[in-house]
Amino acid sequence: MGTIEDKISNILKKEGGINPSPDFTDRSRRLILEHGQRRPSFIYTLKHEFIENMKFGVALALATFLLFVIFSGFTYWGTLFPGATFESGTELLEEAKQVSIQIEFQEAKYFDESEQEITAMLQGIQDTETSIDTALDTLLF
Repeated sequence: MGTIEDKISNILKKEGGINPSPDFTDRSRRLILEHGQRRPSFIYTLKHEFIENMKFGVALALATFLLFVIFSGFTYWGTLFPGATFESGTELLEEAKQVSIQIEFQEAKYFDESEQEITAMLQGIQDTETSIDTALDTLLF
C-alpha cells in the first residue's frame, strides 16, 4: 500500500489534462478584476497624517522639555522653588561636604565602640578557654 502522497501523484499523472471549466475561469477573472485595490479616502489620509504629526510634535516637545530640565540643573533652583535654602551651587557643595564629614565621624565612632565590644567578647572567650584548659589539666593530671 502506498502513501496518500503517492496516490495523489498517481491520480494527477493520469489526469494531467485537467482544466477548470470556462464558467469558473470567467467568474474568477471577473471577481479579481472587479475587486481591485481600495484606496483610502482623502479624509482618512488627512486624519491619519494629522494624528501622526501630532504624535511627533508631542514627542519632540517632551524631549525638548526633558533636555531643558536636565541641562538647566540647579541654575534656576531658586526661581522654581522660592523657599529653597540653596542660593548657589557652592552652598549645596558645602552642605554635601558637611554631611559627608558627619557620616565619617559617625562611622569612626561606631568602629571604635564595636572594637571595644569585640575585644571584650574575645577576652571572655579566651578566659573561658583558659578555665576549660585548667579544669582539664586538673582532671587528667
